[in-house]
Amino acid sequence: MSSSRPTQKYRLPFFESEEEFSAPITDGRGASMGRETNFELIKALDEQIEGGKGDVIKLKRTRNSLLNISVRVPPEVLGQIFVLAVDLTRDYSIHPGPHFSGLEKGSYNFLLVCHHWFEVASGTPELWSFWGNAVEDWEKWCHHTGGAPVDLVLYGRGSGPEILSVTLRDTLVDRATQDQIRKVHLDSNNLTLLNAIISSLTPDGEGAQEKSIESIIFRAMGTLPEFSTFFSRLRLPRLQRLHIIGILQTPLWNHLSPLTTRLTALSLQLTRPSLPPTTTQMISILGSNPDLQELTLSDAALPDGTDESHVTQIPLLQLKMIALSGKFRRVFGVLRRLELPAALDSTKISLDDSTVEPGVTQILGSFMRDRLQRDIRFHDKLNVTSLCGYVNVCVDNRFDQLSWLERMSPPTSVTMSLIGPPDSVVKRLTLDLMGFLLHEYVFYLETDYALGIVEEQFSVMPNIETLWLRNANLGPGFLQSNPHGPRANTKLLPSLRSLHLENATGGWRSLITYLEHQTSNNQAILFELLGNCHRVPPKVAQEIRGLVRKFVHERILNSEGSDEDEYIGC
Repeated sequence: MSSSRPTQKYRLPFFESEEEFSAPITDGRGASMGRETNFELIKALDEQIEGGKGDVIKLKRTRNSLLNISVRVPPEVLGQIFVLAVDLTRDYSIHPGPHFSGLEKGSYNFLLVCHHWFEVASGTPELWSFWGNAVEDWEKWCHHTGGAPVDLVLYGRGSGPEILSVTLRDTLVDRATQDQIRKVHLDSNNLTLLNAIISSLTPDGEGAQEKSIESIIFRAMGTLPEFSTFFSRLRLPRLQRLHIIGILQTPLWNHLSPLTTRLTALSLQLTRPSLPPTTTQMISILGSNPDLQELTLSDAALPDGTDESHVTQIPLLQLKMIALSGKFRRVFGVLRRLELPAALDSTKISLDDSTVEPGVTQILGSFMRDRLQRDIRFHDKLNVTSLCGYVNVCVDNRFDQLSWLERMSPPTSVTMSLIGPPDSVVKRLTLDLMGFLLHEYVFYLETDYALGIVEEQFSVMPNIETLWLRNANLGPGFLQSNPHGPRANTKLLPSLRSLHLENATGGWRSLITYLEHQTSNNQAILFELLGNCHRVPPKVAQEIRGLVRKFVHERILNSEGSDEDEYIGC
């Protein structure tokens, strides 16, 4: 007879498998207590295992996050995060430092966190195509790139070497010869250094060589380097972005049209004494790049119009943004030659003329009317801004710049900035342009009170929610309907939610009277008083707060003040 005891099978609940485990059967009370104790232990183990599962999940998520970061995030971003994490003593609030000063003691644990990223980066040399944004960084990293194409980025506004070392110069020459440069972005006021870099990248010989550069940006606060030879010896069939900002030493217009054919962004923000192109040269440049999506031209990059024998239309039907600034004759000499798409994300025209010719009203008004009527995106929510300071007409649909408005669908903006105080021609122009708008879609209006917008104009814009007035004179009847007219006892701004008065003048009583009128029928508005050195008596401030939803103002008198405090402004 076997001495073995009978067994009973149990299934442990915390195992996902169907496997059964055997345990001896005991008789009596002790057996029952033993089973209860076992079940309690099993339950405790079950809870520990479940907790361990959570830890494992967290570890897996951390590992996957590091894997995703190492594969998807650009190395320059990872590098900057790494520098900020291990070198927190330096000030990176404005621009990244010129080079990394090294690890501090106690920061080496960060290397353990980035171990997986380090392995990926070490085995993937193309991740190191970014050498940094200073010559010192170039010296350090130029030998670690291997055969990957290089992004040359220089931000050298601060101190730095005046010349290139022999080693770095030879490396640049070799990269240029092997066609291993993808981007050339140089932003520096060090003309000697810029000329040295451009010289290293310029091919030898007389004929033009084809290169794979995709983006070029040259920027200087003053004179730009001499790169006419650089452009004359290149053909750039892959170039998509060309930005030149500064003062040209010599014209390069004859080189740009054969140089580029696939540009999507062209920005020539040139200042005098740069020699501008002829109309024929500009037509050739723009006509060679029909896929342009962004076009920015300043006065020194606009033809003077003296060689206009006939008007040639240049189709730029892919254009999304256009910004032209300069003399009226130059700006519209280019604008009237462009065949634009029906809808543009942004149209900005800045006129530098100190006086405005009478012909501006007809030409500019006709152009803006055409743009507003053809672009169906203006059948939404309009921001209308009319300022004083310089002549500027802007149509802007870029959603990210206007998303602060309290509306789900993004609004459209029309900006008209004027010389101030506005003369009669400019004033008429602004009012004419406002007449082209779909007034029922105007939800935001910003204007100088000197323009003299009257009751009839406000009455056709009943949906204004935000009104910003500059230099308003708060006299009797301010922003109220004529008590003897057809709109007597009605509100000019029935939808108003926010009122901002800047540099206003007049009496407090006129302001209180208007606010009482506007907030009747429980209409809640935000009221902001700004500009000048306003001094608001406490009783007036208390009365305003009792009328509006919120009163925004910094200068509230701590005492009753004198009689002069009864007037707005100082």
